[in-house]
Amino acid sequence: MFTTDGSDSRSAQPTAGDDVQYEYTSARALRGTEARTIAKAAKDGWELDSQTQGKLRTELTFRRVKPKNAWQLCVALIAAHWSAFGRLKSTTQQFALAAAGGLVVFALVVAVVVASRPGGSTPQATTAPTEVTPSGQPSETPPSAETQPDTYIYTGPQYEVVVVDENVGPAALDQYWVLTSPLDYSTDEYKNQIKLIIEDIARQDGSAALIVNVVTDREVAEAEAISTYEQFDAEHGTNYAVNAIPAKEPEHWAASYTGGFDFDAGEASESAEAFEVIWRPYATQETEQWQPALAG
Repeated sequence: MFTTDGSDSRSAQPTAGDDVQYEYTSARALRGTEARTIAKAAKDGWELDSQTQGKLRTELTFRRVKPKNAWQLCVALIAAHWSAFGRLKSTTQQFALAAAGGLVVFALVVAVVVASRPGGSTPQATTAPTEVTPSGQPSETPPSAETQPDTYIYTGPQYEVVVVDENVGPAALDQYWVLTSPLDYSTDEYKNQIKLIIEDIARQDGSAALIVNVVTDREVAEAEAISTYEQFDAEHGTNYAVNAIPAKEPEHWAASYTGGFDFDAGEASESAEAFEVIWRPYATQETEQWQPALAG
């Protein structure tokens, strides 16, 4: 989620006659979801200033021009036209000062009214969640005698692909958000079940170079996916998205697999180190190098 960790005001490198002031804020994004965080920040007027990639998360710093208040604008206006003001008659000066004061009061009233209006965003139209039947799911019809011994049959838990974000990150990977039933974290067996899900999706995709996030709560997927987070905010409110969803993630975000991307180099890669699973990203944060098999 895009949350403000803190902000400050610093002067940017000014050009001649320029005194631009910026305010800064920072956010942390789970790797692979940086694009979603950057898009959310841009919608609120922030531009990306820098980013530092860590093992599990990316630290993002944003900035935007710090707006001047009505008093600062008034002082700047008076300073710019003071010489001309001094040449006016006294009665004209009094009238000008009264008018300027009225404008300041009006600007302050407008600012208060605008600030008190509830924020909102126009949700983007999104496609309905896609119901996906795991490939190779056994049917009631018994296999024929001609079935080869190595025919792939999916034996993992039932799952549903809630949403797919296309061309995510520098490697332009497709990102799958997958919903499955609650898992038992008391043993490592849940990891084997998740690997079966990831492998099944990779087989259908035809590549191990993709991102698969496995969750056990639909709202986590809808709130975090690049394609649906705006609609989720519009339906549930930003306060719910910022506060309730992070509270769910330690329990319900079971795994995040990224294949085909070297986080150290920041580019696509086919090396073994570029295929990895993070188990329970917001809880144990355990990592494992692993690549799903596409055949056999």
